[in-house]
Amino acid sequence: MSRARLISLIRGFLVTILPKHSIVKISGGIVVLSMVLGVVSVAGDSTSTLPLNVLPVTTTISYDYDYVTGVLTPGTLVATDIAFGNTLSTTTADPSPHSNGGGTFFGTARPIHFQDDEVVYTASVCSPYPSCSSSLTFGGFVITHHFNGPLSSLTTLASQYYIPAPSDCSAGSPRFSLTTSEGTNHNIFVYFGPPPSFTGCAADTWANPDSGENFATNVAGPRWDLSQLTTFNPVACPPSYTVYSVALSCAAALGLTINAIFVVIDSGWNGPATGGTGTQIVYFRSLQVNSETRFP
Repeated sequence: MSRARLISLIRGFLVTILPKHSIVKISGGIVVLSMVLGVVSVAGDSTSTLPLNVLPVTTTISYDYDYVTGVLTPGTLVATDIAFGNTLSTTTADPSPHSNGGGTFFGTARPIHFQDDEVVYTASVCSPYPSCSSSLTFGGFVITHHFNGPLSSLTTLASQYYIPAPSDCSAGSPRFSLTTSEGTNHNIFVYFGPPPSFTGCAADTWANPDSGENFATNVAGPRWDLSQLTTFNPVACPPSYTVYSVALSCAAALGLTINAIFVVIDSGWNGPATGGTGTQIVYFRSLQVNSETRFP
């Protein structure tokens, strides 16, 4: 089967997923959104407020992508969306991760041809807002499954990104997620968009305020979120957004290894009542982890 035909089939399958209709109310505790979509653990901006009713979406779709041949094959990723109070997280696992010769698409993410480049497409939608009774989606792409090194060995972390209007950066999305050797729900997040709110990204352009900027440097500002590590060492790992050097100190103090690195979006729930649009679409290209650059 040709690559174009395979991508077409995947696209058709992704848009026909039916959610499981089980509304969950957020009432201050932990809310599980049973969302089997993805890869590793991610979390949203803890300053955001979730809508009252959130609908789980379940799918086992993920596809491994071969960087050399461009071939997509069925993946093994599983993810569950969880809300801790008003913070949205996505915990995931991959029993058979792709080699470092490839990445993995999950949820709505897929490779597409856009403006003369092959790029990563992602979408997050709540429909109809605010109940999400038809859909609550997210998507992401694993850049590397086996980083397997200390945070200090991550010297370049960057991606260009394009957000078509009326979408925007919002609610901690888009972001990089770095899974750590501490396991599930003990990850490091690095937010796109201008700090400190990570909103107000320019629409319909690759030239966003921090598009292509290396986040693995203090010059990128306080966009590193260590909140899932704070309980281990609140001094080395402060709960507020911080800069790269503090993240280095936190990781060193805990003896952490970074396992996998990916990009994700999931703020479709952020609709008019919470300052968003209820739909977020983001394209990524030139995803960089150290000397490796993906798409193109």
